Amino acid sequence: MAIITDTIVSHIDSIFCYAVELPLKLQREKDILIYGIKRKSTPNHIGYNSIFQNQNINPTNIIRKKITPLHDTFSHLCTKFKIHTSIKNKITFQKFPPWLWKIQLNTELTQYNKHETNPTVIISHFKEIIQNKYSNFSQIYTDASKSQHGTGFAIIKDETKILHKLPQESRIFTAENYALLEAIRYINLTSSNNNILIVNDSFSALQALQNPFSTNEITQNIQSELYSTKKNIEFMW
Repeated sequence: MAIITDTIVSHIDSIFCYAVELPLKLQREKDILIYGIKRKSTPNHIGYNSIFQNQNINPTNIIRKKITPLHDTFSHLCTKFKIHTSIKNKITFQKFPPWLWKIQLNTELTQYNKHETNPTVIISHFKEIIQNKYSNFSQIYTDASKSQHGTGFAIIKDETKILHKLPQESRIFTAENYALLEAIRYINLTSSNNNILIVNDSFSALQALQNPFSTNEITQNIQSELYSTKKNIEFMW
C-alpha cells in the first residue's frame, strides 16, 4: 500500500518508508560515501585508484548509456553534502615497540565517586598527592566541553589559559584527545621543566593512551609525541 502525500511516491519507496529505511537512491549514496571515505584513508588498497585517480573510460565500452565513474559520483556527493575528506598526518604504524609502551598514569582519585563524595575531600586528597609525589613537576590542566553552543577545549598552565574551538559535530572524546595533544605540544615548546604532570578528567582518553594498538588517529599522534619528547610527562586523572 502506497503512502498518500502531496507528491507521487512509488510503492517501493513507500515500503522502505514504512520499514523506517532509506530509499534505495539514498542508500546507494550513503554506501558510496562510506566506501569512498574509507578508501581515502587506505591509499594502498586496490580500490583506491578507482576513486581517487582519473579513469579513462573507453567510449566503445559504453553501448547504450553513459556510466558515471565512481570517482565522479563520490566527488559529486561530497560537494552536494559539503563533506571534506582530507587525510592529514595519518599514522599507520607506531615507531615504538608495543611491548615497551607504557605511560605513567595516576588514578588514585578513582576511588571516589564524585557524585557521592564531598568535593572538599577530593580536593584535599588531590593536593596531598601533588605535594607528596609531584612537588618538582610543572602542572598543566586540560578540559573539554560540548554543548549546544559548541565544542572545544582548554589548556591551563599557571596564569596562562589557551582556548580552542572545534567543529560543532566533534565528539567530546575527540575534544579531550585534542586537549592532550595540544598540551604536550605546548609543553615541548614552552616549558623549561623536564618533569611535567598533565591533569585531565577524561578517563577514557587517558585509558586509550595506554593501548599501544590504538586505531584512533589523534591517540596515535599523542603517543608519537610522547615517544619523541625528551621530557618526563606523566598523567593524572
